Amino acid sequence: MTPKAPSPIPPDLWFEAHRAELEVRWFELLRFPSIASESDHAADCDRCADWLRKELEDMGFAAGVLQTPGRALVLAERPADRPGLPSLLFYGHYDVQPVDPLSLWNQPDPFEPVTRDERVYARGAQDDKGQIFFALQALRPLREAVAPYDTVGPDYRSPSLGARRPSRLHAIEELPVALGMVVMARGDFRHAVLGAVNYGRDCDSIATMAGAVTGALGSPVPEEWAKTVAEASRLDLWEPAATLTAVTREIFARDVARRRAHEEAFARLGGPECSG
Repeated sequence: MTPKAPSPIPPDLWFEAHRAELEVRWFELLRFPSIASESDHAADCDRCADWLRKELEDMGFAAGVLQTPGRALVLAERPADRPGLPSLLFYGHYDVQPVDPLSLWNQPDPFEPVTRDERVYARGAQDDKGQIFFALQALRPLREAVAPYDTVGPDYRSPSLGARRPSRLHAIEELPVALGMVVMARGDFRHAVLGAVNYGRDCDSIATMAGAVTGALGSPVPEEWAKTVAEASRLDLWEPAATLTAVTREIFARDVARRRAHEEAFARLGGPECSG
């Protein structure tokens, strides 16, 4: 069972907490005069597309700008951690309509956002820069909400040791799978480990746990496996095992002695004697 994570901030409170910084970036997007139908603004469209690319990359997407016979397209994706999951598609457009006639605007520059009565006025503030900007920003609190349950993390495929080091949450997720392998293998080391290594994601640590449990239950490591690994790694696998066994027995004996001392002290205070 996955440990209960702290409750995420409700979306409305999240937006209020980040309103100032969101408004700054939204206004940056609105200031691009990205009028796709006017050739004089082709460079403005390119700059706007590149701004969106950087914004998407900052959110963890693999993003790029694709040049077309018309205006540039921005394509971004974030693949799932495993195949077979459904895809979620967001579509929008960053280009805007022309601003003529300027005489109908109640502000000197249609591309300089103006706030009146808690409403923002600028070309594209609604159609469609407002929608695409806030749809994307809604993914930020969503990612924060699922992050406590994400045992893979964004750097899972990084070769660094830190990216692959399992956390306590990670171990809690894998242990039930390992115990399931042990049950299905009826406690047999060979079958439990072979089943675990073919499980899929995190199979290495699941197999290690399954092997440890079956070994503790009395199913030994197949001798030919140990011999093959020892010869390939040129390591003495038996000496460390014997040393760890001795240490474990010593720790267990000390724990038992400490427990018995606590029980005796409790009994002298008038408490019931503990059995065993």
